[in-house]
Amino acid sequence: EKGAIHIRQASLFGEMVVLSVYLPLLFLSGVEGKMFRPMVLTMMFALTGALVLSLTFVPWASGRVLRPVQSVWAQHLHHTLQIGSVGLFRWTARRPWIAMGGGILFVLAGGLALVLSESIFLPELEEGALAVETRLPLGSSLSQTLTYGQAIHHLLRKRFPGVFQEMVAKVGTSEIPMDPMFVESADLILTQNPDTALSRAALAESVKTAIQAHYPGIFISVQQPIQMRFNELLAGARTDVVVRLLGPNLDTLTQWGEILADRIQRVPGVADLARPLFFGAQQVVIRWKPEALAFYGINLAEAQRWIQAYRMGLALPPAMTPEGLRVPVALCLANPPETLSELALPTGRGTWVPLAQVAEIRYVPSFNEIPHAEGERAYAIGVNVRGRGTLSVVKEIQALADQLPLPPGYRVSYGGQWQNYLAARKRLFWIVPLTLLLVGGLMYLTLHRLKAILLIFLVSLAAPAGGMLSLALRGLPFSLSAAIGLISVFGLATLQSTVLLNRYYSLQRTYPGSLRALLYALQERTRPILTTTLIAVVGLLPMAFSQQAGAEVQRPFATTVIGGLLSGTFFTLWLLPLFYARARQKLTPTNTPTSAKSVTTGAR
Repeated sequence: EKGAIHIRQASLFGEMVVLSVYLPLLFLSGVEGKMFRPMVLTMMFALTGALVLSLTFVPWASGRVLRPVQSVWAQHLHHTLQIGSVGLFRWTARRPWIAMGGGILFVLAGGLALVLSESIFLPELEEGALAVETRLPLGSSLSQTLTYGQAIHHLLRKRFPGVFQEMVAKVGTSEIPMDPMFVESADLILTQNPDTALSRAALAESVKTAIQAHYPGIFISVQQPIQMRFNELLAGARTDVVVRLLGPNLDTLTQWGEILADRIQRVPGVADLARPLFFGAQQVVIRWKPEALAFYGINLAEAQRWIQAYRMGLALPPAMTPEGLRVPVALCLANPPETLSELALPTGRGTWVPLAQVAEIRYVPSFNEIPHAEGERAYAIGVNVRGRGTLSVVKEIQALADQLPLPPGYRVSYGGQWQNYLAARKRLFWIVPLTLLLVGGLMYLTLHRLKAILLIFLVSLAAPAGGMLSLALRGLPFSLSAAIGLISVFGLATLQSTVLLNRYYSLQRTYPGSLRALLYALQERTRPILTTTLIAVVGLLPMAFSQQAGAEVQRPFATTVIGGLLSGTFFTLWLLPLFYARARQKLTPTNTPTSAKSVTTGAR
């Protein structure tokens, strides 16, 4: 009972701190909110359940089940930890500037790792499949698209034997055009064999190189199927990043857009670059000759119906199948001529004349499409990124775009993952201060000392620094998953420091104005702090090294938490007592104790 009462305040405070760390993350919205809010809610529900059980069931069960056990090994381990903590404090006390300098260098190294790290919005999931988008030159027919699609299928089967389990091609647009495609475009879905030795990035580059070597005139873009649809839903384009040049005139947009696209092509990390196809479509212009129409007695409306029947057929009421399905019906010419100029039109005299005699027919180049974005005409450049962080590539593209002397009324905007990153960063700008405010408020309710809270925040910087260094050591890019891990581990680091100082203030009533209270608090709290840290680290190790589906999002989070917990715990036990003692101007060579006795506590 005394042990439960003794530990209840620290345990309650710890659970409230962790809840306050996760609470602001519930305000995440968009893609990051849908991905991380379930995890945050699960953590908060689990902590709330643990809080209720620790107040009700656990004390009762402990009194009924647990019995005092005298373990020589446990006592020896406890005594070793106490001696080690005091020895560490003595070492730092004799070399304060070395210890503080090392701590500052460690935090600066973590900040440098953050600045130099490649950044992405979210880690890419390994889907086990590739989506190859092919696009023939504008004006290609559907039969040419099918022919090239079959040829590419046979090429990949021959070039990569045993690498792909199946290949599925998609051409055209469905009846409900959820994913409209031009007749020049086709998608090839390649399902990888699980035993494939090549990495996804290497395999994607090999597939692209093989196709372009045999068919150099075809545009190739290689992504993953879900990733491609995800990009298309969020940004209206299949690529990772969309660079849009906006303005009123299509000719000017095309001129400057081609210049910008050529510069973007040279940026390291740009794997696929898709340019829009404004021009190239053939438009048929028919200019009627009124004198000829009058001479032959041809009705203009009737002539236009014949042209419509030649081009696409005359729409008739739809037919109904026995199953109740509506089938569109069109009336077409039985024997259409090879060219439009040979189309025969009925005259008022009962004879037939070719269209070329009553009209002038010209084929002129025209716009294939006139895309718009943000209420303006747009020249959209699609960019896929491989081998670098998406955000660093976008920053380099922004620098190139800023160098363009665009005419007035023209500007550049960005979409895709960059847009999602900016929205998430904007929300984190107020989520992080809110988290610090909540944690600081809870610490003030416990410690009632503002200077101590500022000192704890200073020492706790070692936790996110350690998380960033662990990311750098594993070669993982900085992402939103890692950012949430850094927020979490900072809250846990402040919890450890607060537990240590809270015990010090309790012992100070017995040892006022002496360093013995700080040493005894360090001895008492070393084992529980190390125990909780090791339990968390061991629990996160499978997540940090998992290779299962979806582990790409878990690894950065687990890596930052593990690295932050280890560094934060070490700095809490190493630098916090030193900083606090020097802040109170108590630490001098004459009053630094050379030894300390173990304190008898309820945890023995």
